[in-house]
Amino acid sequence: MKDRSIGVIPVKIERGKFLFLLVQEIRGYWGFPKGHPESGESETETALRELNEETDINKCEILSGFRYVQKYTFQIDENEFEKEAVFFVGLVEKEKESLNSTEIRCLKWLNFEDSLEQLTYEESRQMLKEAFEFLKDLK
Repeated sequence: MKDRSIGVIPVKIERGKFLFLLVQEIRGYWGFPKGHPESGESETETALRELNEETDINKCEILSGFRYVQKYTFQIDENEFEKEAVFFVGLVEKEKESLNSTEIRCLKWLNFEDSLEQLTYEESRQMLKEAFEFLKDLK
């Protein structure tokens, strides 16, 4: 079976440093807001909707030039899924976030180094490294 989700790596700049918003899913792992596209939505529309649904953030600018695709497999009961997850980088202006989902246990803003330590999966750490390099080039 195939599964597809789309998400965003939320970032804000405070005192000249990048901070990234990580979410802890109900199942315990740390990553970035993501979810399944709804009929007729573009990838960026899905990413922004999911960000809002999970964190209550509704002011985020998707930065052009970064699109990261993760591919992996996972199993639920007897079913094996081939997953494709697409991520964008989104610049969040000074906005208050809050838990807005039954799917998310916790969220926190972390600097780059702490984000690398907090993320559960190596693929997410690699994606964050590429996003960080992308952001440094924008400065």
